[in-house]
Amino acid sequence: MYFDVWSFLVVCGLVIILCFLVSFVILRGKINEHKQLADNRIALERKRTQNKSSDTSRNVLRGQLSEQFAPFLAPELSEYELSDYKALFMPVDYIIFKNMSKIRDGETPNEEIEIIFVDIKSGKAKLSPIQQKIKKCVENKRVSWRTITID
Repeated sequence: MYFDVWSFLVVCGLVIILCFLVSFVILRGKINEHKQLADNRIALERKRTQNKSSDTSRNVLRGQLSEQFAPFLAPELSEYELSDYKALFMPVDYIIFKNMSKIRDGETPNEEIEIIFVDIKSGKAKLSPIQQKIKKCVENKRVSWRTITID
């Protein structure tokens, strides 16, 4: 009877060890499966982020090119002489001194000069906060002139 109990305990111990080994193999497979899914999600998110970054970069470049060529292409700006444009690109794209060329060339010496601030936007771009403040400043006529003499 003593031998039968020990045999039974050994068999039970072997079954328990076998169950642990099978559970370990199954659990390790599940962990690897979840790790692979997480890696796939990370790779997909990285690709999505790279595509978004590339799209944003392309849009910025397209916008910068549009800003530089706008005086030649935008119908809204065709009424102004190209020589009246002064490019800043930051914080606004252009300042137009309307009629400046005609006055300088003597064509219309009595003509008034109008100063126009121009910012070119493409797509869904909006004025930056600083540009909005500049626009409000101009609209509220908070513009002044200073002549500084250096000796």
